[in-house]
Amino acid sequence: MRTPIITLAIWSALASAVCAQRVYFGVVGGTGLTSDFPTMDFSGPADAFGNPAYRFQFLAGPRSMILGVLVEGRLSERFSIEADVLRRPMTTTIVFTEFPAAGGSIVSPTPTPR
Repeated sequence: MRTPIITLAIWSALASAVCAQRVYFGVVGGTGLTSDFPTMDFSGPADAFGNPAYRFQFLAGPRSMILGVLVEGRLSERFSIEADVLRRPMTTTIVFTEFPAAGGSIVSPTPTPR
């Protein structure tokens, strides 16, 4: 019973200070200047225990778009509060290749979803 009364008292005290303030809404957009992920390439030889040679590739996808919305509440001429919500879908592909001693290769690509 006491918690709703305290909450109501706090909201009442803040409501008069917030009512006459300006609120701004906006849209944010853009893209990164570089790739989302670095490109890496590792490989290793076959060993004496019968493990095959391998190659591991981490391939960067295209640069992703950044989209979002913002809201800003200006409380005074020098003080404001801003909140942003951003969405940035990033893609990459991981390729693991094994080279067995019998010849040929086994490729396992793993793309990440958008």
